[in-house]
Amino acid sequence: MTKERGGRGQGYLGPTAYMHSLYGQGDDRGSEYAWRKYFILSEAAGDNLDKLPDGMKDLTFGDTLWLQTSEEDHAFKNVSWSGTRKFDDALDSDVSTANGFNDYTKLRLASTYLLLAEAKFKNGDLSGAASDINVLRNRANASSIDQSNINLEFILEESARELFGEDLRKYTLIRNDVWLERTNQYNKLVENRATSRDKLLPIPQAVLDSNLDKQMEQNSGY
Repeated sequence: MTKERGGRGQGYLGPTAYMHSLYGQGDDRGSEYAWRKYFILSEAAGDNLDKLPDGMKDLTFGDTLWLQTSEEDHAFKNVSWSGTRKFDDALDSDVSTANGFNDYTKLRLASTYLLLAEAKFKNGDLSGAASDINVLRNRANASSIDQSNINLEFILEESARELFGEDLRKYTLIRNDVWLERTNQYNKLVENRATSRDKLLPIPQAVLDSNLDKQMEQNSGY
């Protein structure tokens, strides 16, 4: 990853099948403009047509290659899996490039609205939380909600819909004490292998050894 070569935005992360299921009808955040749902094969594909996944070998120039989002197709290294377009930055001259030069979003106003809605919910202001979330939903052409829709589950799902690929999701889930439960439930690639130990990473031994005057405790489980 260099200034000249750019980053690897297209391979930054992949959504779960659960993530793909969150968008309601008309929500722009779940549209083909937000997610790469298909490719149209052109001559730019060159000699790579023979590298298409099994079941797609009969496709030819001009055909549409639909990508997958269903639970049964959710697998590690599924090359036909749909992904976010937030990092799209392919060069016209080389559609196979894996590098990109787009700016990386560190903080967005939507994050503030979602944090505010979460705080209002936890303080019992359900109407205020719904109002803050509707600012985002109305912008995205999603249906409006009211206070009857507000609970922690809905706020976490709205955060996923809005901030996928931008937010450090693990911190949000840990803050609300639901990371372990939701990771095992919704991430098929984990499949109940996550434990409470995995909430925190191990402290490097070099860091532990550098504390000469007082022993530094390793995180539990390591």
